[in-house]
Amino acid sequence: MKKVLALILALILVIPMLSITAEEKNMLSREEIPLYNGGGLDRIGILKGTEKGFELEREVTRAEALTFIMRTLAMDDEGAKASPFTDIKGHWAEKTVDLFYEKGFVNGISETLYAPDRTVTGQEFIKILLSAMGYSGITLENALEKGDEYDVLSNNFTKSVVKQNFILTRSDVTRIIHSALSAKCADGVMTYEKHIEKGLLKYEDLEGVLWCGTPAAKPLSFADKFYNKIKSDESYMVSPFSVKIALLLLANGAEGETKKEILSLLGIENLTEYNEEMKTLAGKYADSKSFTLNTANSVWMNKDNTNQNFSDSYKETVSNYYNAEVMKTDNKTAVKTVNDWVSDKTNGKIKSLIQKPDFYALLVNAVYFKASWQNEFNKGATCKDTFHGVTGDREEDFMRRTGYMNVFYNDGLKILELPYKNRVEEADENGMFKDAYREDINISMYILMGDDRVSDADSLISGEELKSTYVSLYLPKFETETTLNLSDTLKSLGMKVSFTEAADLTKMCDYGNMQVTDGIHKTYIKVDEEGTEAAAVTGIMAGATSAKPPVPIEFKFDKPFTYVIKDKTSGEVLFIGEYM
Repeated sequence: MKKVLALILALILVIPMLSITAEEKNMLSREEIPLYNGGGLDRIGILKGTEKGFELEREVTRAEALTFIMRTLAMDDEGAKASPFTDIKGHWAEKTVDLFYEKGFVNGISETLYAPDRTVTGQEFIKILLSAMGYSGITLENALEKGDEYDVLSNNFTKSVVKQNFILTRSDVTRIIHSALSAKCADGVMTYEKHIEKGLLKYEDLEGVLWCGTPAAKPLSFADKFYNKIKSDESYMVSPFSVKIALLLLANGAEGETKKEILSLLGIENLTEYNEEMKTLAGKYADSKSFTLNTANSVWMNKDNTNQNFSDSYKETVSNYYNAEVMKTDNKTAVKTVNDWVSDKTNGKIKSLIQKPDFYALLVNAVYFKASWQNEFNKGATCKDTFHGVTGDREEDFMRRTGYMNVFYNDGLKILELPYKNRVEEADENGMFKDAYREDINISMYILMGDDRVSDADSLISGEELKSTYVSLYLPKFETETTLNLSDTLKSLGMKVSFTEAADLTKMCDYGNMQVTDGIHKTYIKVDEEGTEAAAVTGIMAGATSAKPPVPIEFKFDKPFTYVIKDKTSGEVLFIGEYM
């Protein structure tokens, strides 16, 4: 028995040693780590060279490390409060050190010294980087673990330099930064998107720079980008589809940089082709017999606020592709007529859009959706249960169903699909069953739940394979109404020029110009045992640029007048006359 216990004890002692040895075996020596060429980071201003080139083999100082991180996270050191460090006064990185100290991302080697020109180690760099990305609880001891968890250590090269705490070279830092650029910050926003938000880069600038083939490097869909901007502790819903169509109405009246930023946000390369796609899609939705999905569009000009009109080409485009109604209104009737239109197109679920008639032009999209579940819930199975909300627990009505459903699940994420009915049954003239068929449109509700807020729902639905699994489903019935001001959201998504005097909406008007002044988005949804009813409306307002478009001076030739026909090239007057 003693021999057995001795053997077990020996194994307990040896196994950890074996695992450590195996882990260490995977680590690379400094000589085994090749120099990294930067992967295009120089093109976007993160990796900068000197008169000696990129100097990838040179060791990185603490000051240089902060500069790399600041560029990667699109941080601005203007206005940073002065730190207590005396050895950075007059240093080229003084403001950067001040900023990182003020934010609590770094400490000095003493109360008054930072040592900006001392080299930086792998663990130290990861601690600073992840802290600046918004993550808490990062230490030198857990730098490797957390760096791997948060996707800034993507290969054995970067893991080796952190695990063994090497002094970092510019090549090492560039490798880590390259991974960090397509990783998520603590707020759920990908690092590279911070550059997009601030107008420093466009998505096309990043082509060939981000890690190819990784999910993180894949540009987010407009739906995910829009959804990620919504911050709320209360239930809400938005309709990326409605917002997209309203922006398309705007894009068709825009030119130059204004048009480019809208299409960049929407991920559209060819507007004319996309117009055709949207026209076809709206037709398919309208023709469905298994569900209701109606889209309606209108463009309004307030004649009391401007003498402008929609240009003929704009009216033709929005009418042809988006079946938009072209309307005129005035300050007296605008609120009522616009809101009546909205209520009518959303089946009364959204009763108003605007409160004031203070617009020149107003572009409106409305969406109404009603569909039954492919497999409806039994009302008799609905029961009270506790929903653990953000603000506390609450008893609610939960719908229940047990059966095979398409799902995906892992340790931190659950996805479940609830398809809507797309089977159409036809009856003959006597009301008897005649035929049945499935439409080629498949619409489902996907329920996603993770340990934290799911920030890339559309990408996850597209990227994960759902499998038919026998599950017991509990889903609360709910009804939600949401009102969202779009201005700040659209600006943060890259639509900056549109809201300024530099906006170019000349294509929309018969003369003059306008700029976007406001945006409103309202939604409604009700989910119960039978299915879903939802509506959304999006309004984009346009007004004057630097000044109200001038009232045209009337030139009414209703008295005798003179006319001249002149060759401007030679200066010769060919004809002159007078009409009496």
